[in-house]
Amino acid sequence: MKKGINLITRHKKYLHYEGFFLKLRIGLIIVAVVFFIVFSGFFYFLLHKNNQYNQLILEKKKYLEYLDAHKEVEAEFAYFRNKQNQLVSILGQDVQFLPYYNLVVESLKTASPEPKLESIIISKDRTINFTLRFENSGSIINFLRFAESDNFLKSFSQLVISSFNIEEKKDNKKYQLNFSGTLIPFNETKN
Repeated sequence: MKKGINLITRHKKYLHYEGFFLKLRIGLIIVAVVFFIVFSGFFYFLLHKNNQYNQLILEKKKYLEYLDAHKEVEAEFAYFRNKQNQLVSILGQDVQFLPYYNLVVESLKTASPEPKLESIIISKDRTINFTLRFENSGSIINFLRFAESDNFLKSFSQLVISSFNIEEKKDNKKYQLNFSGTLIPFNETKN
């Protein structure tokens, strides 16, 4: 049997203190368990994030080593990316020269005699300047009659003769007509 000395003389007060300390002990155990669970969760979360961070650092290191070992490939990619940007820029400013050139050449083929196309410049806004060469004055007069016909003018919204030149070499004369105008958009040409 266990014997003890009760220093608290009143049994009621003793039971009251004993109940208070029991509740305090249970409360502290519950708080400690809650803190342990919360801190364990934070620890697990931080450990997981730290592992992800370390994994990303390893991947970054691997990619940097790869790029360092393959600098030529990176330079070629940069070169091709630059060329692609230039090509996109050029296509954005494209005049669609060939269809308009073919349209003018086809219009000139119906003239008799057919004049020789010396030069042609077509801008992005479909402004055209072209030079025709003729061998004699009769062919230039015939062409001027043809140039006033609807068959020739159907491709142009506006066309004027900007200059007329005569080139003399010994007994040989060559005539040049310079035209300036605006082409009709390719899909709107009259038939």
